[in-house]
Amino acid sequence: MKNVTKDDLWKAIIEDFFPDFLHYFFPKWTRLNVDFTQKFEFLDTELAELAPEFVQQKRVADKLVKVFTKNKSEVWMLIHIEVQDYSDKKFAERMFTYFYRIWDKYKKKIIALAIFTEKNQHFSPDEFLYEYEETILSYKFNIFKVLEKSELELNIPNNPFSIVMLTAKKALEKQNLSDDKQFIWKMDLVKNLKDKNYTNEQIRNLLHFIRSYVRFEDNKNDTELTKNIINTLNLPKNMGIQELLTTKLIEEIREESERKGEIKGEIKGKIEGKIEGIKKNLQKGKRTMEEIADIFDVTVDFVLDVQKTL
Repeated sequence: MKNVTKDDLWKAIIEDFFPDFLHYFFPKWTRLNVDFTQKFEFLDTELAELAPEFVQQKRVADKLVKVFTKNKSEVWMLIHIEVQDYSDKKFAERMFTYFYRIWDKYKKKIIALAIFTEKNQHFSPDEFLYEYEETILSYKFNIFKVLEKSELELNIPNNPFSIVMLTAKKALEKQNLSDDKQFIWKMDLVKNLKDKNYTNEQIRNLLHFIRSYVRFEDNKNDTELTKNIINTLNLPKNMGIQELLTTKLIEEIREESERKGEIKGEIKGKIEGKIEGIKKNLQKGKRTMEEIADIFDVTVDFVLDVQKTL
């Protein structure tokens, strides 16, 4: 399986926690305006058609979401996340390009937000300015720079998206990148999930983000982290491993499934089906680990992880 990239993680976590995302970044506007009885629509296809030259870049994560308001109107939310250290001099121009292409084609109200999760403290553009003679155009957009926020500021009570933002903050601190330091802060974040009224799926998605955003050098630490997570959250051993196994496949299957127009429930069913298929092959004992891995397009390590659930 391919390694899940940070832009993959951001795109997925925003989709999985979009109501919490809205409350996190736009609390007053969300409370007063958003109609949560209407489903959000993620317009990835429309975004790709509007700006194919941007969405192909792997160092950024872009989402376009249709939000319905209480007065029965639509607001399109453009979310851009800068995930790597790279000072793009044309960043503001790119934000403006998105804006005018959306406006030109769809004539919808647009809220734009740029989230900077990189280490460059001098990079946080919030305006595109065009000026020539007496012709002036200024386009300003919302920005949020993780580096400038304290952990206290990032930790919004009772909002699970705080875990996401705290993970991004920890990853910016060099001293937190060694395996031993990683283990400590990842477990601290896991403890924040304890006794919260989150669903199993919410916990699974947050754990996936915590585990994958920064990787251990030694894979043994990942196994040890899994054991600690299960014990801390009081998960039955097999169920806990099953939950964590599922997250390893989510991003592998999501992109292809979305291209085929499959809905979230179908994607989840495909993931669970793949794991069950591996289990059945292991129980029959007629194939080697390598053969099973090849059949289901996973790594041998993943097959070994599934074996632990039996």
